[in-house]
Amino acid sequence: MGLLSDLFITTPPELQSLDIRQSPAQSLPSVRARRIEVVKLVQLQCIMDGSSFNDHLNSLGDMIVRSASDDGPWVVLVPNALTRALAEADRSQVEEMGRLWASTEEWLLDGGREEEIISLIKEIATLARKAVAGGQNLYCWISL
Repeated sequence: MGLLSDLFITTPPELQSLDIRQSPAQSLPSVRARRIEVVKLVQLQCIMDGSSFNDHLNSLGDMIVRSASDDGPWVVLVPNALTRALAEADRSQVEEMGRLWASTEEWLLDGGREEEIISLIKEIATLARKAVAGGQNLYCWISL
């Protein structure tokens, strides 16, 4: 079946009350985003802020803020700096980030197509804008 993932916005208290065994996408503002996981999120952050993946190695596990079990599903906090950068980016910047993100090894190995990734990042940027405007966080729900 593959990796399932959905990005969604909520507040930390609301997150604690969610049943994460099911995707929150049906009840919260969200983007269906199959095949996104922690490494791809960090790669996007590196594109946005110029950092290297190695800069984030020690904090990868800290991104997981909830898990239903050791086997998932998991909820990952999208770093606030990444959420803000996505929210503040204009259309051309978002498209360029999408092209760069699509060219990462993770997306290439996963069969991601550039036009698909650009469309996805546009949706994520719109969701990030809603999160910032509403004082919420952006999260990613991931299930095997």
